[in-house]
Amino acid sequence: PLKAYSLEGTSRHYFPRRRVFYPDRVLKKTLAEKLASYQISYQEGAIVSTDAPYWEDREFLEKYGAFCQAVDMETSAALAVGEALGLKVAAVLFFSDQLSPSGRKVFPPAALASLRSQILPALQAWLAAGKL
Repeated sequence: PLKAYSLEGTSRHYFPRRRVFYPDRVLKKTLAEKLASYQISYQEGAIVSTDAPYWEDREFLEKYGAFCQAVDMETSAALAVGEALGLKVAAVLFFSDQLSPSGRKVFPPAALASLRSQILPALQAWLAAGKL
């Protein structure tokens, strides 16, 4: 994620007036380079994080769909907590379904398994090397 819009409650405890949080630039760039080095394709974009999964109605999708590529439950909170504690935080996410005003499309489990089999070993090797 390039940024995360907060519709969840955790971020407000750390930054009561903020609604947008950003990953650490250096860590995000390093993650992107690492994914590319493993030939893992990815997309960058904005996320909206919410505490209420599966409540996304047409109004929500029309509003946030204009500038967000994904919905999750924790990215904005993780970025806010990291910033509050002085930690470098970035995220790599993969999604199980796709939202649009016409409804929800669930990705086949085999497609998710294939993605996990690519990305998890790459991230494990990178973290084991200890070169963040």
